[in-house]
Amino acid sequence: MLCPVCNGEMFDNTTNKKNPRGPDYKCKDKNCKYELDKDSGMYKPSEYGTGVWLPKTRPATQTQPQVKPVAASKPVDNIMKEKSMLMAYAKDLVVAQINNGTFAGTPAEAVIAIYKKLLAEL
Repeated sequence: MLCPVCNGEMFDNTTNKKNPRGPDYKCKDKNCKYELDKDSGMYKPSEYGTGVWLPKTRPATQTQPQVKPVAASKPVDNIMKEKSMLMAYAKDLVVAQINNGTFAGTPAEAVIAIYKKLLAEL
């Protein structure tokens, strides 16, 4: 890895770190003393040698928290199919109203109103 400040070589401390909060890589140039300013994202002068930390990862033995599914009366796939079928039906009803001359309002408003009505009946 190259130093982000001077482009020189860096020591690899990933396998032999004495302090877990120490840098994973450290610049080999003793005069290269900069630290990353978290606010600006730029390097600024420091009293310590330039270091680079790798993103933290979870140990492989640690398990991810289990997410419990929400109890539903119907499987999610079935609900989504029903909703898409209801939307298509609502559109068909609006087209029929337009063709019959009984349509009032904008098509979008009519589709939404019919869709909400049908959805409430589920």
